[in-house]
Amino acid sequence: MKYPRQPPITHGVIPPLERLTGAKKQVRKLNEGIEMPFSFAVTGNTTRFDYLLPQLQTRDCLLPEIPAMHRLLCDLGNSMVEPEDQPPRPDSSIPSAYTYFGQFLDHDVTFEAKSEEMVKLSDDAFRVLTSEEIRTRIVNGRTPAVDLDNVYYQPAPRDRSRMVLGFVAGPDGTRTDKANDLPRKPRNEENPKDDRAALIGDKRNDENLVIAQLHVAFLRAHNAIVRRGCNFDEARQLLRQHYQWIVVKDFLPRICDPLIVNEILLGGNRFFRPDADDLFMPFEFSVAAYRFGHSMVREAYHYNANFPRATLLDLFTLTAFSGTLRDFDRLPESWIIDWKNFIDGGSNFARPIDTELSRELFDLRSFGKPMPLPVEARLPVRNLLRGYMLRLPVAQAVAGALDLRIMTPAEIEEVARNVSDEQLNALRAGDFARRTPLWYYILAEAAVAPFGRLGPIGSTIVAEVLIGLVRGSKDSILRKKDWKPTLGPAPGRFSLRDLFVLAGVLTETPDPTQPRRTNMSTRIIDKARAKRAQMVKDASVAGVNMTMAVAALKGGIRSPEWRAYMMQFVEQDPPGTPVDPRRLDRLLGTDNTLGDPELDRKRAYLASNAICGPATPNTFTLGVLTIDDGLDGGCGQPTPATSIAPPRKVGKKRGAKRRR
Repeated sequence: MKYPRQPPITHGVIPPLERLTGAKKQVRKLNEGIEMPFSFAVTGNTTRFDYLLPQLQTRDCLLPEIPAMHRLLCDLGNSMVEPEDQPPRPDSSIPSAYTYFGQFLDHDVTFEAKSEEMVKLSDDAFRVLTSEEIRTRIVNGRTPAVDLDNVYYQPAPRDRSRMVLGFVAGPDGTRTDKANDLPRKPRNEENPKDDRAALIGDKRNDENLVIAQLHVAFLRAHNAIVRRGCNFDEARQLLRQHYQWIVVKDFLPRICDPLIVNEILLGGNRFFRPDADDLFMPFEFSVAAYRFGHSMVREAYHYNANFPRATLLDLFTLTAFSGTLRDFDRLPESWIIDWKNFIDGGSNFARPIDTELSRELFDLRSFGKPMPLPVEARLPVRNLLRGYMLRLPVAQAVAGALDLRIMTPAEIEEVARNVSDEQLNALRAGDFARRTPLWYYILAEAAVAPFGRLGPIGSTIVAEVLIGLVRGSKDSILRKKDWKPTLGPAPGRFSLRDLFVLAGVLTETPDPTQPRRTNMSTRIIDKARAKRAQMVKDASVAGVNMTMAVAALKGGIRSPEWRAYMMQFVEQDPPGTPVDPRRLDRLLGTDNTLGDPELDRKRAYLASNAICGPATPNTFTLGVLTIDDGLDGGCGQPTPATSIAPPRKVGKKRGAKRRR
C-alpha cells in the first residue's frame, strides 16, 4: 500500500477541502494495479450548512458589526477560565465517557472546511462574512447523517468484512496480539508530519487518546458483529442503528432536559425539519449549541491503573495527530484505556457545563496546534469569534423564535459574577447580558439548570438537530416502527457501556470486596409497601395520596403533578444524598423508557398502591391495575401480570411556551 505525502489535518487550523479530495485521488492513483489485502470502506461528498432560524438574519437579531466587537469578544473569551483562587465546582453527574462520545458524534456529522481560508480570526482585517459568502462557500466535509462515516469513510481499511485495527506495543516495544490501537501508517522519517498517522475516516479521532480509544471500540464492535455471522454491510447497518439508539436513548437524556427530548421524539421535530434529500447542518448547532462539550473537559483523568492522573497534555501527546506517540512505533500497552473509570460507577465525571473552562484549553499550542496567541490558541475566544464571523443570532432572538423563556440580564450577570469580576466586567463592557452571544448563553443557562444538563435553549437546539439528523439518516431507527436494539444484555436495551462490552474493551465483573447492592426495583417496592402500610393506619393520609396519584395519572408523565407525586419514591443511595438524576428520570418515565413492560409495571405498582387506602375499592379509577412482579395486589387482591399503557398526556399543546 502506498500513501501520498500529505501533512496531517489539524483540528485547530482547518485545511482546504480540496486538499482532502486531492489526497483521496492520489491514494487511488498510487495504488492502481496493486493487489491489496483490504479495500477502502466508503466514500463521501460535501454537504451544506444553513441556519436553523434563517428569519433571524436581520440587523436587530445579530451582534453589531463594529470595529470594537473583535476586542470585546476576545475579552469575554479570555475571562472564561477556571479561577485559580477558588475551589473547583463539583463535578456533574455525567460520566466523562460522554464528553468524548459527544466529540466523536461531532466528528461524524460536521467538518467545516472553508471559513478560516476566508478570514483569519487573529488578522487585523477580521470581518463578518457576508450572507452570500456563507451560502455559497461554506461547506460541510461530512455527511450530517448519524451514520458513522467517521468510522467507515476513506481511508479506513478493511479486511473483507472486518475493519482493520492496530496492535499495541509491549514493554519491550514489540508488537503484541492486543488489537487496541488505530491502524496506522509506518514511520516516515522523511516526512514527520505523516509519521504513523492513523488510517481512519476522520483523523480528528486521533486528536486525543480518549477519542482514539473510543474509535477503536467502534472498530472492534463492528468486528464483533461480523463474528456473529454478519457480512460487512449487515454489520455496518447494525452498528449504525445501535449507535443511533445510544445517541437518542443514552446520550441525549444525559445532556439535555429529558422532557424536551421526549417531546421531540413523541411529538416530532418542530424547528429542524429538512427535506429528506437535503439534510443540512445548522450553524446554530455546530458553531454554538453543540460546543457545550468544551466546558465538560477536565484537566486530568484517572485513565487506568498505570496512569491514575493522566493530564490532558498526556492524552494529546500519545497520538500521532496532535503529538508524537512519544516516539513509540505504536501505542504502548500500558496506555490502553480502562473504560470502567469513564462510565457510570467510575471515577471520572465531566466538568459542569458552565461559563468557565479548564485552563488547559487556553493554549492549544501545547497540543501541537500551530496557532497564534492570544486569539486562535484560546478555545473560548475562537468559539465566540467564529460565531460572530458566521452571523449567529444573539440568544435573545433565538429564545423568541423558539418560544422559550430567556434569562434576564441580571440572571446572566449573576452567572458571570460567580466566575470572576473579570468575566462580569467583560460581559458589561460588550452589553452582552442584553445581546448575548449564543454559545456563551448556552453555557450560562446550563450553569443554573438542574443536574448539570443543558438549559431550555441548549436542550431544544441540540435535541431538535440530533433527533432530526437521526430521522434523516440512512437506516434510521426512528423511521422503522418499533425498532429495538438486539446486541445488548437484554432485548430492547443498549447503552454506551453495552457497546464497550460488545467490543470487548470492558468486562463486567462484580467486585467481591464491595457489598452487594439491593435491587433498585426491590427498594422502590419497599417504599410503596411502607406508604401503603401508613395509609392503612391513617385514612387522612390515604385520601391525600389518592388525590395526588389520580392527578398524576391524569396529567401524564410530563406533568408537574406526576413529578410531585413520584418524588416520594425516589431512591437516595445512601439516604440523605442528592437525588441521582438518572434514577429520577427512570422512575418518572422521562428517560424514554415508556412502553418498557417491566418499568411500566413498576410505575403502575407505585401509583395504584398509593391510591389504595382503607376506603378505596379493589378496582381503581382510570383503569389502572396493581401490578408488581408477583407481589400482592394493592388492596390485598391478586392481579394479573400484564402491562399498562403509558399515561396519556393532557394539557397544553405542543408549541405552547415552556417555562423554566
